[in-house]
Amino acid sequence: MEPITVAMSGGVDSTVAAHRLLAEDRAVSGVTMRLLPEGASESHEVSLAAAEAAALSLGVSHTILDLSDDFERLVISRMAAQYAAGLTPNPCVVCNEQIKFGLLFGWALDRGGLFGTGHYARTEKAPSGENQLLRAADASKDQSYFLYRLPAETLERTLFPLGDSLKSDVIEEALALGLSAASRPESQDVCFTDESGLLRFVLDRFPSAEEPGPIVNEAGEVLGTHRGLARYTVGQRKGIGVAASEPLHVLSIDGERNQLIVGPVDALDVDSVVATDIVWRGPREEPVPCEVRVRYRGPSARGTATVRGEELSIALDSPLRGVAPGQAVVCYAEDVCLGGGEIRATDDRLPRSHEEMRSRIG
Repeated sequence: MEPITVAMSGGVDSTVAAHRLLAEDRAVSGVTMRLLPEGASESHEVSLAAAEAAALSLGVSHTILDLSDDFERLVISRMAAQYAAGLTPNPCVVCNEQIKFGLLFGWALDRGGLFGTGHYARTEKAPSGENQLLRAADASKDQSYFLYRLPAETLERTLFPLGDSLKSDVIEEALALGLSAASRPESQDVCFTDESGLLRFVLDRFPSAEEPGPIVNEAGEVLGTHRGLARYTVGQRKGIGVAASEPLHVLSIDGERNQLIVGPVDALDVDSVVATDIVWRGPREEPVPCEVRVRYRGPSARGTATVRGEELSIALDSPLRGVAPGQAVVCYAEDVCLGGGEIRATDDRLPRSHEEMRSRIG
């Protein structure tokens, strides 16, 4: 059997994944990404040490691969630019495509063999003969949303040992084995910082994102002054700073005019989504019924997806709330991931500055 390099974070999932592959008499080694410069984050250093300890507990060799410069260039800088431009990016999608299953995957395969991870996802052969991505058995932990951009050739060389397992069973297994990783907290959605730190990442790189500007309603009436667009996301209610007879929510963000558009919660409902920068494995030029997800932990909705050229249009069967340009939209047929893209517009409410913003941030 081919040797396997397992991406290890020090957490319970990647540790159990490595253990399961060892139990198959595989030749296993561990690798952990350094994503921030040494000394930049105490929590990151703790995670690196935990990964080394996890590998030691399993008796496998371990390497720390410094990808901090690449992570800054490909993930952090891009994310900060998008927030500064009034978008709502998903850095985890970019990190998985460009870093974990890009640079790290390439490094592992250069050493020969296969790549293993603790992601909750599955693969199987499609009728075409190519590997396709499926949702995990544990719907509450499924991570295929973050992996929708992975090509078939990457899936062909990747193993997901936890794809058929429930999270509770993974923890129980780790406890039974006496693995210290069983007690480690799960990583955050944005693994390198907390919420206040995320804002700091943006403002350090784009100070103009803290520039105050008008808060307006859908009619264009000025209601107050915002504290910099980077502090707000579509759907937000708390912290807007405008008194009104009914709660106001952020409906959209206009980076060109430095405006925050607010309104009642019902105005957040959208019936259609348009996405670009797409990866699509389903039929083209014909409507495809599917399940649609626009946030990892958010609700899903039924809809019909149509791909024409490089644009994905989705008509939703029922309104979906809190959808924002910059987010990833991912479509499924049953458990099979059809693909997705980056949301450009909702209900034809495309911010006038959006295309200009994208040309600036690349």
